[in-house]
Amino acid sequence: MAGGPVSPRVPPLQRPVSTVAASGRPSNLRDVLIRLEDGIAETRAIARTVDASTRTATEWDRRFREPWLELMTESGRRIADPDADVAPLRRRAERLAHELSGEELTGLLWPTYGALISNLINIIDVVDDVASSIPVRT
Repeated sequence: MAGGPVSPRVPPLQRPVSTVAASGRPSNLRDVLIRLEDGIAETRAIARTVDASTRTATEWDRRFREPWLELMTESGRRIADPDADVAPLRRRAERLAHELSGEELTGLLWPTYGALISNLINIIDVVDDVASSIPVRT
């Protein structure tokens, strides 16, 4: 969407024009906070998806579970270190989605796996944007 990320809490007519830098990264504190809201929303989506999946009592396929949990663990480590490079994590998450899309996984669980991978990629993007933004680095 033109003008940068959209906060669901601010109606469109009240939203000020975004000042996202040419790099696509937030260039002022307001935009950083909006990106952080996006990251929180993605994290909450992961929590809801995991919670909903536990109610079905279906065990996740190890071909998804093990690499996804490794990615989540490594993402947490790198997010905790503001100087850590998160770009390789995005590539790993994309590769996992690509590899699993060709597998014969349980059809009912593939939407869950895809959603969790997508949410994680979005969180990685938020961390990368915020950590390298002008207001955070200056």
